[in-house]
Amino acid sequence: MSAESERLANIKDICARLHITAIVPQINACEKLLSADAAVNVAVLGKFKAGKSSFLNSLAGQDALPTGAVPVTAVITELFWAPEATAVVKYLDGKKEKIALAGVVNYVSEELNPKNRRGAALVEIGLPSLAAYKGARFIDTPGLNSALRHNTETSLDWLPNTGMALIAVSADAPLSEQDLELIVETRKHSPQIVVLLTKADRLSSVELEQVLAFVRLKVKERLGGETAVFPFSIKEECSALRADFLGQAVAPFSADIAAARVRILDHKINSIERQCLVS
Repeated sequence: MSAESERLANIKDICARLHITAIVPQINACEKLLSADAAVNVAVLGKFKAGKSSFLNSLAGQDALPTGAVPVTAVITELFWAPEATAVVKYLDGKKEKIALAGVVNYVSEELNPKNRRGAALVEIGLPSLAAYKGARFIDTPGLNSALRHNTETSLDWLPNTGMALIAVSADAPLSEQDLELIVETRKHSPQIVVLLTKADRLSSVELEQVLAFVRLKVKERLGGETAVFPFSIKEECSALRADFLGQAVAPFSADIAAARVRILDHKINSIERQCLVS
């Protein structure tokens, strides 16, 4: 038994004896990472209309995910490298179904799948264009704090599975109290949090620097340490911003997924142990 497995076994024993159930999802997330070939989740989190799906489409180089003027994403969606384009729906009852890429919208769109009436647990999309990020799974989550409470609940329930966290914050509505609360909560599950300041093209260069300074200060005040903040835009004229973010934040992470997995697992177990002591 590995040291990590032994620590988890001890935690599970404590939880069973003390009837602690709240951290079971966190334990399950750790157990998934025990495998040497387990994928590492890069979760894209944030309020609705923060540009999460648009960011992932930009990363993938194609419109794999629906976007719109109202809250769109209704179901957790995973994007990852595959030699051929594939899409699979996993249902809440355990069944799986292969679908066409064009059919993804029928499951992940709030409009076409209101309150997840189709019963999808998640949608998996494999794309050859993500070859630079083998071993990572990019997770599109329903937006938080919209009028659709079930979307917020879906994202928060999934949060323990976070590996690296990208917190999307729109540059024209920077950093609400809800954003800061999300960052603090995500810290329980992830050792690496990056704030992605989306829609940066809407600001002048002077305004952007002011917003970046504001966001960095407020996050530092809340977390007590420095957190990476990157401006981002899907606009063609902002290609330098995208290259900077990918080169400094995503490329180092994906270059050594095995090391990232070890760091994330250790962080999660440490977090659970602290929560057990408090309980």
